[in-house]
Amino acid sequence: MPPDLLRRFTPTPFQATFAHDGVCIVVSTNWQLLVDRLQDAWGSAASERAGASAFNWKVVVEADNHPEPESASRHQLNHDGLALITFGQNSFLACDVTAREGIGFIPQYLVDNADVFQRNLLPALLALMKAAVDIPSVSRC
Repeated sequence: MPPDLLRRFTPTPFQATFAHDGVCIVVSTNWQLLVDRLQDAWGSAASERAGASAFNWKVVVEADNHPEPESASRHQLNHDGLALITFGQNSFLACDVTAREGIGFIPQYLVDNADVFQRNLLPALLALMKAAVDIPSVSRC
């Protein structure tokens, strides 16, 4: 089997379901601290109902090979139902607004540092989900 250069099959064994502003959000990740930080931000994990999730995220947290950059540049791009936010050169969150599915590969410092998480990562997740929440067919918790 050829190597998976896109890392599509990175295991994400930690999963939690949250209710944020009445919308169900399912997050799968490889880093338990991400689930813990989201729980701190969004409250207790909601009980998952089959087929009721409004937004599904797969977020892979990658070990930092270098210290946190002095300024984390963040850029956002939206086009034709797709949205992307980049963090520096090698990290991103992307989503299909119509399908309400997102994926991300982010550096560990965005999760480990509580201030950076609150200032950068959490607003980025919410910004990408906002358009999907405005779609009338979104399931509510």
